[in-house]
Amino acid sequence: MADPETGVRYLTCTGNAGQCQSWNFFNLEPGTYYWSVQSVDQAYEASPFAPEQSFAITATSAAEIEGNANLFHIYPNPARDELFIELDRSNPNECVISDLSGKVLFSEIVTGPLLKINIKALNKGIYLVTIKQDGIQTSALFVKQD
Repeated sequence: MADPETGVRYLTCTGNAGQCQSWNFFNLEPGTYYWSVQSVDQAYEASPFAPEQSFAITATSAAEIEGNANLFHIYPNPARDELFIELDRSNPNECVISDLSGKVLFSEIVTGPLLKINIKALNKGIYLVTIKQDGIQTSALFVKQD
């Protein structure tokens, strides 16, 4: 809708985000994504584009991290208020949630096949879930949304 170098708009209309101040993406494949924004005023005049930024999506499941699709499954991912962890075995497992610095925020012994965790108190960001079962430790990332 605009020249990426100059920011000059090709169309006289609102931008593709409309009046929204944020834009959510879901189910992105692992990889690096690049983005930039520009503002459009009421007269449809546009600012220059902001400097380009990027973010990376890394492995988000035990299968992608460990190569074993059957240890556990996290959903939804990204999550807002509750996180569900489905285990492939119902024997006792330890579940640990930590931030990316390694600080443990949650730890519980799980005896059933499904664990429901209230994550409302967590800040927006990326967290690590680690399941320890039968001497094997497997981790996966999840994203906490606002």
